[in-house]
Amino acid sequence: MTNNFFRISTTPDDIGVASAHIREVNNEVRKINYRRFFIFSIVVTIIELLLIVFYDIPAINKYNAVLHISIMYFVFHFLILITSLTVFFILNNYRRNESSKVPYLIIEVSILFFMIFMACIGVLDQIKIGQITSYISVLMLCGVLALIKPPRNYIIYSISHIVFIFGCFLFQKNQGAIISNIINGTILYFSVLVMSKLTYENQVNILIKNIILEENNKKLEYLSNYDGLTNLFNRRYFETFIKENITEEKKDKIIAIMDIDYFKSINDRFGHKAGDMMLQKIAIIISENIREIDLAARWGGEEFIILFSNISIENAEIIVNTIREKIEQNVISFDNNFIQVTASFGLTKVMGTTEEDFQNCFKTADKALYLAKANGRNRVERCGVKSI
Repeated sequence: MTNNFFRISTTPDDIGVASAHIREVNNEVRKINYRRFFIFSIVVTIIELLLIVFYDIPAINKYNAVLHISIMYFVFHFLILITSLTVFFILNNYRRNESSKVPYLIIEVSILFFMIFMACIGVLDQIKIGQITSYISVLMLCGVLALIKPPRNYIIYSISHIVFIFGCFLFQKNQGAIISNIINGTILYFSVLVMSKLTYENQVNILIKNIILEENNKKLEYLSNYDGLTNLFNRRYFETFIKENITEEKKDKIIAIMDIDYFKSINDRFGHKAGDMMLQKIAIIISENIREIDLAARWGGEEFIILFSNISIENAEIIVNTIREKIEQNVISFDNNFIQVTASFGLTKVMGTTEEDFQNCFKTADKALYLAKANGRNRVERCGVKSI
């Protein structure tokens, strides 16, 4: 039971999340701590200034029998003020890099010093007013607010609590008060350890679930828009793109339809694995030879389609011929066999701005592809819409 408590069981490492995701979780934890303690440092600075001005300084000026206690209050409040200001300025300096490890380490160190100073104030409180409310309240606040991975959180809170216990024995003369304060404080201290651990675990679990959900959404989006074999856009995405963009008044759009010559014979002779390798290689050739503003997709089987934008049909034909030549020159090795293929292309200019216009243009490009195959394959043919 004890070993299970002192072990964080829901870190990204434990559930097999990829190393990139582990880094992402750690970065998000740092960002959360950054935002929380940037605000916390401002609030603490204001509170400590008010305490020093309206409580500590007036108490020191009274010159009463507990002057030394008032001075100690002032010293510890001043140290907390300096700590909070230091944290504020350091975090402010890293505003553009919230995930940096530097502010995260500063936060942990500042919590350690902050809790030590609050433990000392708790000792003063139990001497002066017989209560340790301020120390316990801040201990619980930090336990909830700070996302510190075990066992570092145990170390930080344990050091401050040891200071508190030592101070009680050293300065409190009432044995009953010592026992009461130490027992109550220790019970709450262990509660904070549990609370701190659960808070960290819960936040990490939420972050992991969000990361996995985001990854799954990206995979679904990829599967809906891309062809899994070639990594080109799929037919669904291409058709959606045309529907959404066909009405744009852009000149000189060209459609090219490509079909691998005698692809079925490659599958029959060498198997589908060889055919898949050839499709992947051809997809790479297409991607490497079109422009960024062009759109290529796997239309189905061994057919590919390319939409050229802002280009003349002559220049589009030059690009398509380059692709054709590189496909012809391409050789893949499979099971000690060297495989080469050729491809035929049909080309046409997009006329009109409706889906029906595009369908007519597609039919024209398909007719041009048929002509390329009829005229010996491994060639580019183009037709005009009016020639249908």
